[in-house]
Amino acid sequence: MTHARKLGAAACACLLTLSLGACGGGSDTGSGASDPDSGQGSQEQAQQAEPAEDAPYQVTIDSAQVVKTYDGGDAVCITFTFTNNSDEAEAFGTATRVTVYQDGVEQEIAMPAESPANYGNSMSKVKTGSSITVDGVYELANTTSPVEVEVTELFNLDGTVLAEKTFDLS
Repeated sequence: MTHARKLGAAACACLLTLSLGACGGGSDTGSGASDPDSGQGSQEQAQQAEPAEDAPYQVTIDSAQVVKTYDGGDAVCITFTFTNNSDEAEAFGTATRVTVYQDGVEQEIAMPAESPANYGNSMSKVKTGSSITVDGVYELANTTSPVEVEVTELFNLDGTVLAEKTFDLS
């Protein structure tokens, strides 16, 4: 009898895993055209995503600045403003997922040589209706190609984009 229950539980776990895997396909909604000659040093090119008014969080991608990593490499410091509209206190780092691309490749989180002003704020909880400024640092493949930044809810299966912006680093 217990063997049958274990087998049934394993089958349910497999079905759940397969059904969640099928949901993660995602689709490319297009990023719009960018004009690489339109700005100098860390200028924004486009803000494509407008979050729904009833979204639990609002995020703006405010600026980007090239910085150095602890080992002398190049990185980009992205500044965000996070507003919590949910019913409970939430932190930017536990409510959202930031993805940074350069030349179509996701860039890793970097350790800066000097901590930006709002570097430690990503795990600070924010009460409903309040906002906080957060800095995130990401490795760069080079300092000439544009950087695309995308912020989504951490636990949202529909892939709703909260904010999206492209920066021209040259």
